[in-house]
Amino acid sequence: MRETVMRGLFEGDPTAACLVGSDGAILECNAAFGSLFGFAGPGEARGARIGTLLVDAGPWRRAAEAAAGGTAPDRLEAGGRAKDGRSLLLACDLRSAADPETPGAVLAWFVDVTERRAMEREMVQAPRSQTGARLVRAIGHDLGNMMMVIRGFVEVLVRELPEGSRGRCWLAQIRTASDRAAALGGELLAAARPPDPSLEELAPAAALEACVPLLRRAAGPGVEIELRAPGGDRPTRTNRDQLEALLLALVSLAHADRPKGTRLLVEAGAPAEAGAGMVLRVTGSDPGRAWEARLPAPDPPS
Repeated sequence: MRETVMRGLFEGDPTAACLVGSDGAILECNAAFGSLFGFAGPGEARGARIGTLLVDAGPWRRAAEAAAGGTAPDRLEAGGRAKDGRSLLLACDLRSAADPETPGAVLAWFVDVTERRAMEREMVQAPRSQTGARLVRAIGHDLGNMMMVIRGFVEVLVRELPEGSRGRCWLAQIRTASDRAAALGGELLAAARPPDPSLEELAPAAALEACVPLLRRAAGPGVEIELRAPGGDRPTRTNRDQLEALLLALVSLAHADRPKGTRLLVEAGAPAEAGAGMVLRVTGSDPGRAWEARLPAPDPPS
């Protein structure tokens, strides 16, 4: 009887299947079951205790008792461990064997869902991770912009106060704090920066020339824009959109502080040290008034 049942249900079945006695001993199994749990073959698995192959045998015993009593339980998920030490997450279906020769025995089919559950977790967590990264980037970007404005008005106020005044000392503290906050914003942006496929080799002079129409609109009519690439025109690998956004911010700050009918000097250059990004500077009609920022270098490929 048992051999007939095993041949009909197990032979050639790609799903790991076994017949388990009421004492938890494996009476029969197919090749897929032996392979799943790391046995050399079905013969080696016979006689093993199912409880030794499961991390927690308690739920299995309760489900097996229900199945043997004629009540088919819901699909059971349980942790398993193969003989070679692999951790498994298993989905198991149980049915009564209905075999008079082995009262209380159950038929069990196991499916390894380890990879499937891992993929489901990744799919659930990915949107949260992406949302968090976008939020961190937004905070870092806004923090850097606000600190740039604060630093700009500090420079304006310094010019209004006499040398040696107490106000200048306070402004120096504000300037230091704003520099630290801007650096923190840069760290946030670097930490949350995703791999950017749009990075390209840009030469400073050529990059500035391409931005002229955009800068003229930002500066307004009657403003002369001079371009310069000091230190040569060594290309650097960067993002064109970030370059344009940073140049616009610098020109807007310089434009807000300029007298009417003035000129703006826009400079860009790659620092001497390799992989240091690009330095951008905008100077207004007052040679001592410059607005500077650094476009960070991309993270090296891992």
